[in-house]
Amino acid sequence: MSIEKLRQLAGLDLPFNANDDDEIDELRVLMAAGLIAGLTLRVPAGVDGGPDRAARVIRVLAITPEGRRLLQRSGADPGVSSTH
Repeated sequence: MSIEKLRQLAGLDLPFNANDDDEIDELRVLMAAGLIAGLTLRVPAGVDGGPDRAARVIRVLAITPEGRRLLQRSGADPGVSSTH
């Protein structure tokens, strides 16, 4: 699990969409750990002249309270509070 990825997400305006396969895998780990809330989306094949296979997208909706606590404990971002 990547605390660094969680730090990056804390600095972004959410929701955030990711479609890179490596980033999607990392976000799925954070979702499975309960540190972020998100949706796994599938974009139909052939949309916008895309390839024949469907594309995967993860939309990160929020960092969970547990994710914020982890950031605070790790000292990753002293500006992150559990009220966000």
